[in-house]
Amino acid sequence: MRNNESAVLTFDNEVDILINGEEKFKYLREDLENAKHHIHLEYFVLFDKGLGSEIIDILCKKAQEGISVRLIYDDVGSNISNVYKKKLSDNGVKHFPFMPVLFSNSTSKLNYRDHRKIVVIDGDIGYVGGINLDQKYDNTFDNERYWRDTHLRIRGGAVGALQSSFVLSWNFAAKDTMEIEKSYSPNKSPLPKNP
Repeated sequence: MRNNESAVLTFDNEVDILINGEEKFKYLREDLENAKHHIHLEYFVLFDKGLGSEIIDILCKKAQEGISVRLIYDDVGSNISNVYKKKLSDNGVKHFPFMPVLFSNSTSKLNYRDHRKIVVIDGDIGYVGGINLDQKYDNTFDNERYWRDTHLRIRGGAVGALQSSFVLSWNFAAKDTMEIEKSYSPNKSPLPKNP
């Protein structure tokens, strides 16, 4: 850590290690449904079928409730139809592709994809890890293979680092600049220590 000047050291974190999609999506659905102020998502893979359409429906519902919802998805790794893009827009979800590829044979941007899988909810709960928004990562679906990956659900100072990463990506990918609001990193009292 001393030799890595780009890493931010945070304290007072509570971390749940989620070892498969079943665990991640159970928590994620609940946390998204309980959002009170904002939801920020950045994903390499988001498909608008099955589990992906379920998550999109939750985002649209929360935006209709007045929650600020922003979504960045990688233009190569994701597959969102124009119908679902319109649904997102019509319901107030701000969404942008990361580095859109305008020609299918274009290789100029293929090496610079956004492989992040980040969620920040109310500046209080963060998710990061290897599990994308697609049902192949959730073994409760009828998948050909069992998928094993790890994701983290975080509360504490590290959520601010995820929020900073999202804001930088948003300001790069979006057609509007996201101004930093105090509510994006609310002051929290330290988490209680485990006995």
